[in-house]
Amino acid sequence: MNKVNISKYLSFLGFLAALTSLISISMVFNEFKGISSDLLVLELAIGTSGFAAFSKVYMSRLRERKLRQQRIFIMYNKKDVAEASRIVNHLRECGYNPWFDVDEIAPGQRWAQSIMKGISESAVALYLVSENIDRESGFLAEELKAALSTMRSHDELFSPIIPVRLDNSEMPLELRNIQWVDIRENEGLGQLEKGIRRVLGQSNTAPEGKHSQPRGL
Repeated sequence: MNKVNISKYLSFLGFLAALTSLISISMVFNEFKGISSDLLVLELAIGTSGFAAFSKVYMSRLRERKLRQQRIFIMYNKKDVAEASRIVNHLRECGYNPWFDVDEIAPGQRWAQSIMKGISESAVALYLVSENIDRESGFLAEELKAALSTMRSHDELFSPIIPVRLDNSEMPLELRNIQWVDIRENEGLGQLEKGIRRVLGQSNTAPEGKHSQPRGL
């Protein structure tokens, strides 16, 4: 549990303790004033309902924050949808919630705005590098630009944008100083998951394997 979650948990316990104290004081006061037990039960019911409502909202917000922290935006060319789907399925098996346009954008939805919203709600982006990518124009360039300007890593040594090689195509200029992972290799998906965990601050262990130093740049 990180420091932020510990702080929130302690705040929650503080609220619970305050509510318990309030109910106890109310019981003592009512007994002292000779207030009927029916009224006391009503007060307890109101207090319990309030606590239940607060708990529901609190836990819902925690789930939303956790969900957002684990959102992984997938940048790819439509010609590479099969490889993108394979990566997305692996991420879901690992418990992540990838933002994949095939699943996220419904008919009639404004796709450009939806994509930018998806980027703003994601903590990590995977940029799938292949010969199909048009680096000079196209909306994919806008996606990369938006991700570079909005996403932040939990570890300053790691980029929130992870280049993923599908072939030996040239790496985009903006990503040439970032270690990439070759998804064609046997441990490619495992290495990718390690990198994602480090970016999200979920592990203190740096990715291991053959890509200890940048290459092919």
